[in-house]
Amino acid sequence: MTVLVVEDNVYLLQVIADIVEIAGYQVTTAGSGEEALRQLEQLDDLQLVITDYQLPDHDGHELCLTIHRRFPQCKGLIMSGYERGPAVEAIKHNSFLSFLPKPFGYPELNERMTSLIGN
Repeated sequence: MTVLVVEDNVYLLQVIADIVEIAGYQVTTAGSGEEALRQLEQLDDLQLVITDYQLPDHDGHELCLTIHRRFPQCKGLIMSGYERGPAVEAIKHNSFLSFLPKPFGYPELNERMTSLIGN
């Protein structure tokens, strides 16, 4: 199973990618929404997108919706330091999306990945 991690903070991107690998998933990373969309051409078993909500070039919610149209089996996990607002509510109303408030640790991320796509 492939997980795509999209985060513009290079340090956080690497930490999340490491957690995904430790959990046993194949991981691909992107530092922007545009880079993530370009990488879709090379992915055939994409099961999960983990993305920051606020990317410099994309809204993480819209990015997940775009990717889900191409990969209907793909789930989305959107991270943000903001836990309230219309965007967060929209995320909570999509069955294929989940919200993860920042900051979080390995247990929270691992539990959320497992609940979305299993082991």
